[in-house]
Amino acid sequence: MTTRPLPPHGSEARYQGALGRPGCRCATCLNGWTRAGQERLLAHLAGQPPKISPAEVTAHINTLTRAGMSLSCIARAADVSRDTVTEHARGQHQFIRRSRADRILAVRPEHADANSYVPALGSRRRIQALYVAGHGSYKIARYTDDLSPRAIDYILDGTRVMVTIATRNTLADAYRTLANQTVKNPRTQNRAAKAGWPGPGYWDDDEFENPDFTPVAGIEFKRNDTAELRREEIIHFAWHGDTPEQILARLNNEVSIATVRSIVQEWRTGQKRQRKQVAA
Repeated sequence: MTTRPLPPHGSEARYQGALGRPGCRCATCLNGWTRAGQERLLAHLAGQPPKISPAEVTAHINTLTRAGMSLSCIARAADVSRDTVTEHARGQHQFIRRSRADRILAVRPEHADANSYVPALGSRRRIQALYVAGHGSYKIARYTDDLSPRAIDYILDGTRVMVTIATRNTLADAYRTLANQTVKNPRTQNRAAKAGWPGPGYWDDDEFENPDFTPVAGIEFKRNDTAELRREEIIHFAWHGDTPEQILARLNNEVSIATVRSIVQEWRTGQKRQRKQVAA
């Protein structure tokens, strides 16, 4: 169990003591206690009582939590106890010390530490855009700080609706590295095409995290681009030894078996298939 350090000599808290800790009555602590009382009196006469209504504090805490900050994170940023933040978030007290209120009101969402949680929306959008560019979860994971491909999949499919700020930042770094490196990856790009995910060229940085921004629905690849990706996917499965029938099943029967066989034959022989036959 961690023992809290003693308040410094000369402070009101050291003079008053606490449960299990007698107050100090040395001259320095006595002067500190007297000075604190005088400051409270002067503040009261100036219209600044030491205790105020917590309504503004409660509203501010709620604003911070909606931005993704946890109560513990708010407490750390404000240098107050978690109980103080929790109780005032629930509106359990009629008053709050002005000094504590000032510290809590000074906290901003950007003060959140790396272990705080934020919505996963921006991270999900970045992953989707990278899929359009041909980068799957395994590739993305290699450019992050210890994220696994499965963790990236959980963010992509919506299983994880919140991520830590550290996770958001490492995915943002990976996005900046990979966004301009378009590669051929039929499986990820076909998935992106079917879902209508916009690619890196669509996004501005400030739109990723904006829940009020809705991407244009139905963004798709051009037909020729989609056909080329389908061809690459068929060749990929053929290279791994799948038969045309197995490839068709993998593609959910979205193309004809004749198309699959023709592309596989072309790949094996190196001869371009003839799409039209001249009548004999």
